[in-house]
Amino acid sequence: MISDFNEGYPPKFVDPLDAPALDFDWDSVFRDLDRMSDGETGQRHPAEVLAALLTLLLACAQGDKVNPKAVGLRLLAIGWVLNPANFPGSPSLSELAARCGVSPAALAQHTGEASRVLNWRNRAQRHAWNYKKAV
Repeated sequence: MISDFNEGYPPKFVDPLDAPALDFDWDSVFRDLDRMSDGETGQRHPAEVLAALLTLLLACAQGDKVNPKAVGLRLLAIGWVLNPANFPGSPSLSELAARCGVSPAALAQHTGEASRVLNWRNRAQRHAWNYKKAV
């Protein structure tokens, strides 16, 4: 005779101290995801970030003229601030400045500005002196 199926019966190779079932609070997860989609996270919309990046890149334009070298340095600074591994060897600011043929102070001016606009600092900027806005 076959007995009825017993749902409470532990399987043969399962630790008896292990929880047989997890009661996961899926409702709170979905509530949090809904809140995040409503914009309560404080994160900026991607279009705002792109606009800030373009403003940062083109801030060196004076009148009708644009200095391509300054735009290039700003682009390098943004790339380095977001992640130094964007460059081979994950260089420090001084190493990157040497590769670009500019002084570290000139590049640091642009990385500081990028950090302030993006509100982002990488691991190499832990001790950066130029992160806070000048008073």
